[in-house]
Amino acid sequence: MTSDASPAAPNPALDAALAYAARGWRVVPIIPGQKRPPLGQWTEVATSDATKITAWWGDRYADHGVGIVCGWTADRSSCLFVLDVDEGHQDGVSGGDTLAELEAAHGALPATMEVVTGNGGRHLYFTADVEIRNDAGRRLGPGLDVRGEGGQVLAPPTYHPNGTRYEYEASSPTEPAAAPPWLLDLLTADDTPQTPTTPVVRLDDAGDRPGDRWAAQTTWAQLLEADGWTLHHVDRDGEEHWTRPGKERRDGTSATVGYKGSDVLKVFTSSVPELAPEATYTKLGYLAATRHHGDHSAAARALAADGWGSTPGGLDALLPPPGAGGGAVELAEPTSGSRWAAAMEPSRVDFSAAWWASETGADWLLEPIIPARRQTAIVSGPKVGKSLLILDAAVALATGRAFLDEPAKDPVGVMYLDLEMTEDDLRERMVDLGYGPDDDLSHLTYYSLPSLPPLDTPDGGAAVAELAAFHDVALVIVDTTSRVISGEENSADTFAALYRHTGLLLKAAGRALVRLDHTGHEHADRARGSSAKAADIDLIWSLSKTDGGVRLKRTHQRISWAPEYVELRRSESPLRHELTDDGWPEGTQEVADLLDGLQVPLTATANEALCALRDVGRGRRKELVVKAQKWRRRQAGTAAGTALDEFLGTAAGTAASKVQKTQQNRAGTAAGTAGTAEAERVGTGGGFFQGTPRSRSTSSRPEPII
Repeated sequence: MTSDASPAAPNPALDAALAYAARGWRVVPIIPGQKRPPLGQWTEVATSDATKITAWWGDRYADHGVGIVCGWTADRSSCLFVLDVDEGHQDGVSGGDTLAELEAAHGALPATMEVVTGNGGRHLYFTADVEIRNDAGRRLGPGLDVRGEGGQVLAPPTYHPNGTRYEYEASSPTEPAAAPPWLLDLLTADDTPQTPTTPVVRLDDAGDRPGDRWAAQTTWAQLLEADGWTLHHVDRDGEEHWTRPGKERRDGTSATVGYKGSDVLKVFTSSVPELAPEATYTKLGYLAATRHHGDHSAAARALAADGWGSTPGGLDALLPPPGAGGGAVELAEPTSGSRWAAAMEPSRVDFSAAWWASETGADWLLEPIIPARRQTAIVSGPKVGKSLLILDAAVALATGRAFLDEPAKDPVGVMYLDLEMTEDDLRERMVDLGYGPDDDLSHLTYYSLPSLPPLDTPDGGAAVAELAAFHDVALVIVDTTSRVISGEENSADTFAALYRHTGLLLKAAGRALVRLDHTGHEHADRARGSSAKAADIDLIWSLSKTDGGVRLKRTHQRISWAPEYVELRRSESPLRHELTDDGWPEGTQEVADLLDGLQVPLTATANEALCALRDVGRGRRKELVVKAQKWRRRQAGTAAGTALDEFLGTAAGTAASKVQKTQQNRAGTAAGTAGTAEAERVGTGGGFFQGTPRSRSTSSRPEPII
């Protein structure tokens, strides 16, 4: 193996994303073969930051397409919106014909940046000095949708799910034109906040959540009709069938109310930008999706501000139930049918091809110590430094600073429940860590000696779940476990209750939990008390002192991979934890050479690389494959080679690869049955890394300058 750096492979998606960002447009990755980003709350994480964009498309999302998030530019100098002219409209109406009628009545649109979509339609890009919102044919007519604030469009060189690439119209300008006044008038006429228009009676009973109160006194008809939906019919089971905005009743239904006997909206159409097809929504969920970009907490707070919910100081008066996310949440008890079937619908797994191919985001919140959306325990004896380590990690996450081998990134919300340190102790430690009044700690919610119900009780679990939702945190830290429980520490029932009442609520909401704990006298690397403490934990670290720092030893895991040891040194002035270079395990270069011979991309995840090795009967331990991929990236001189987040792929990503491979084999495509000459030489079968958008043949049209 040579140490000479190799030129990075061209990545048109990265180049395009950077070009869009240079215009002030925010971008997100798009899952190959789909139309959606792999990121949760993508309207919030979309960015025009070149460093973040390079990290996205230079590593984990290298094979992803590019989505442009419409609406206000990063500097809020203009509002970007896209007129989607659908020539394959499901109503049988040509969007081009509708547009021609509008132009005949109002005047021709100016020449502007135009993209030919993957299904043969057109995207016309415009700018405005007022906010333009999403619209599904309601304002302009059938076949003319608008993507504005809160919406996104696929952009060149992204591939449509049908395999056709989005491309620029060669004769069109390369810059968006200012929208003409007549178009803005149509898109903003009577543009008042979209809230239910029919007056409702407000309840005065204390203790109800605003979502409960509002939903109890608001009908689906009030909600849907205010947004331009039309009642199509009511079937003999009492289920209401509704036609979406911009569609005629004669053309059929787009959603139903009363799905499986519950008070939810079941959506079938894909033509309402704010709503996902085949998803179910409660009234609060619908309100959040259509008015608050999917943010349930924001919807609940808006209702509370409007007088719904009056419990003094009660978080339950502001928040939806723990775990509220997209789809159907806060389900009302149905009056007929299967109550439990309806109530459980949000958590039922739909084993479709889309489910297998979907991505869930990063495996790690802080690699290689804290996995995302999982539960971790760090145990040690007294005065070893577990609280200091986790505080250093918490502040790094909340401020976005580089930590261990992870580069600087966007801050994430962290909630720290400290049952041991006083505020004076905390202030001293924060100074030691190098923080002061000029640092932005707004993403860190720190409770010093809080008065909470025990977390092994329903009240305690609900309190923590609601606090976590209210502060919108990705990580909850409990310091220490023994001080938040009411049951006996030696009782298995105590920790079964702790998981049922607290851990399960946090996991269901996609939040990570870190519990700090003390070791017992008999076991230096195990938490004291009942062995049931470990029953529901996904990763357990035993912390011990070393000459220059601390050492984490993995003693339990239920995740796909974690290192056996993590060696950390402590630096001074400021006091920080740093990852030591533990060298390269024996066999690293051998595995790297094998991966080179198999032409496994540098951007491949460890799971993909491992599968490629197993395909030729050369399987190796995952930890060694992780190191080998890191070795290859460092030798190639890529920027990604310094970050741990390129080590591991998600299980979903692996499943997506398997699904893609299966589909190719069934279709008998060349990509699924033949590989490169080198792949045939080593016996891979050639299909493993084929079929991604970047490997498809491209159009003969010259690439326009973006």
